[in-house]
Amino acid sequence: MDKQKKTLLVLVILLVIAALGLFGAKKLADKKEKADAIDSAEESIQVYKTKAEDVKKVSYYNNGTQITLTKTEDTWKDADETVLDSDKVNTLLSYLTTIKASDVIEDTEDIEQYGFSSPTNEVTVSTAAGETTFTIGMQNSITDKYYLMVNYDESKVYVTDSSMLTACGYSIEDLTGGNNRIKKGLIALFYHYHVSFCFES
Repeated sequence: MDKQKKTLLVLVILLVIAALGLFGAKKLADKKEKADAIDSAEESIQVYKTKAEDVKKVSYYNNGTQITLTKTEDTWKDADETVLDSDKVNTLLSYLTTIKASDVIEDTEDIEQYGFSSPTNEVTVSTAAGETTFTIGMQNSITDKYYLMVNYDESKVYVTDSSMLTACGYSIEDLTGGNNRIKKGLIALFYHYHVSFCFES
């Protein structure tokens, strides 16, 4: 009898542990679902959307230098006609073709408070439908979000994340996959040996 009681007690304990485990797993799943819903809601305002294949030209600033990328047929080139890696350009475009905001501030009286007089960056995306310019203002030190103005329209200021600045982080060297740097190195090496040979002759 005592053995049966012990066995029954063990089964009850195991059932309690299993029930607690299921409850904990459900609670964790509910918490994750709620967090995902909040994240989705935070970026629910559609600011801009286009297809990557429709983009014909992009310009932005990288370390103070304006970079302009232009697509001719299916080939992307920079201002110096350097052919770029299309896969890398498409990765850059993924940060610019869908732009969402967590909030929008309308009819603001003091546009300068958002840092647009000395913008963090300015991005222009051109398609067959037209040209759209995004002015990225200052970063909010509390939320880490950035203020965004579209086509210099001061009536609306969007609050968005740093995705656009990720795109602006691409240098020409990044977009050529290092091939441009290698090419310049080979040209410099050829020039060095060519000059040396001429002097020795």
